[in-house]
Amino acid sequence: MVTTVYPGPAVYERRLFQPRVGVADAESIVSWVQGERLYCDVRSTVAPDGRRRFRMGFAGPLHHHPATGEVEWEHAIAAGAAFGAADVGRLAPIPGWGLLETGRDLDYVELWERDETADGPVLEYLGRDERGRAGLFVSVGDRCGLALADDAVEGRPASVHLGRRRGHEWIAQHTAWASDPPFGFAITPGPGAGFSVSWRTGAPTTADIHFHHDWSTP
Repeated sequence: MVTTVYPGPAVYERRLFQPRVGVADAESIVSWVQGERLYCDVRSTVAPDGRRRFRMGFAGPLHHHPATGEVEWEHAIAAGAAFGAADVGRLAPIPGWGLLETGRDLDYVELWERDETADGPVLEYLGRDERGRAGLFVSVGDRCGLALADDAVEGRPASVHLGRRRGHEWIAQHTAWASDPPFGFAITPGPGAGFSVSWRTGAPTTADIHFHHDWSTP
């Protein structure tokens, strides 16, 4: 049986994307927060002013398929440009450095460097609000990912955000929302393994969102 590594909680930065046919992607900046089961991934480009600009992001459960030796990043919540293919591949450890990923459908190689400064307690929540909209939060130490499905009532498209802890709140540094300076938010555990998002200064919305626990996909 072909085996693969199921990554433990960590934060990774992509250092190489090389398709078998074509040129390497030297433009995208990709960051990945991986919890015990949930993940959050944001892909950006660098604008002429040197700032990081959101291009796409996705989040959800990371599945392991023992029969094929593959892992699958389920895009339970996706924002920005379309990914355009199944996100399935194999992972192999690079001792003392990170991971080597080889793709199935896209036939590529990626190198992921583990951020050794991102270490500490893991929190992860996946739930739905009162209208059935999905929400996800995952954190490793002082790094986090937050993803919200689209909200037609409030007129907000789906969004994915990566950030860091600052005091008692999280600051979204790489985000689908235009926000300068970066906005803050707080995560509060709720009953039955649910959670709430409370917005801080700079957020484009003010109403708290409450999610009840739900490990199923949107």
